[in-house]
Amino acid sequence: MDYSPTNLKYKILELYPEIVHYGIDVFIIYDQDKGRYGIRFTMPSPDTTVFLDQKDADGCMAGKKNDPLGQSLEKFIAENT
Repeated sequence: MDYSPTNLKYKILELYPEIVHYGIDVFIIYDQDKGRYGIRFTMPSPDTTVFLDQKDADGCMAGKKNDPLGQSLEKFIAENT
């Protein structure tokens, strides 16, 4: 698929509305050498990074939730709210 990290970010925000609800900032970078996206969740001070390979990122863009991403987000929210 051909999309930018910004497009992926907006799709993740659509799939996981709790990100906006809890005021979590999302930063996405693409690691071309490893062919994966780094998704960093951050609140005022703590942060965590989750990596999605191209297949999982494509799934998000197709509207499919990703279990590891969702689980990491749930854990991040539980630890920081």
